[in-house]
Amino acid sequence: MKTTQLRHTISWAVIACFFAATMGGANAQMSRRGAGQNSSRSDSQPSPLVVAHQTLLQAAQLMESALPIYDGHRHRAIQLARIAASQIVDAANGTPATSAITGKTNAQRAALVPKGTESELTHFNSEQIAASNIKIQQSLVLLQKAMAQCQSIGNDNAGHMAEAYNFAGYAIQAANKGLSFVASKNHTN
Repeated sequence: MKTTQLRHTISWAVIACFFAATMGGANAQMSRRGAGQNSSRSDSQPSPLVVAHQTLLQAAQLMESALPIYDGHRHRAIQLARIAASQIVDAANGTPATSAITGKTNAQRAALVPKGTESELTHFNSEQIAASNIKIQQSLVLLQKAMAQCQSIGNDNAGHMAEAYNFAGYAIQAANKGLSFVASKNHTN
């Protein structure tokens, strides 16, 4: 059990380092792209791309802090939110559309994201489950906010903003399935 947790922690640390390294250059590009879109914005405000990216990452981090009790849907929602965030990076970098490269639609790509392994609900008391459900619900609010941010930015030539919007929607669906699973086990929110 502890080895699995350690591997999971190390995996997320590697991913976090990758995103930090990737975002170092992407933030500058996002700021440049965002600055051209809204000339009334002051230089101290981050670009809309950076804000949407950060919102998606916050949603993923909040879901990571929830208990692993959602029949794998929490893990799937986290991964889908991270894919949405990576689409924003791709938009900032001008990367070609992923669907054109893979030949798969967003829905097909989202369906390939696996559910993670989760713990039994019986390992946690009702207060812990309720607190975890609140975190998932808060992440849903952040995902909806990110979708609105993506929509307000508009689309880029490669369609990454539309893909970010779609993957955030898939993350919402997965998180809702997780909440439904917990509710079906007769635990209260």
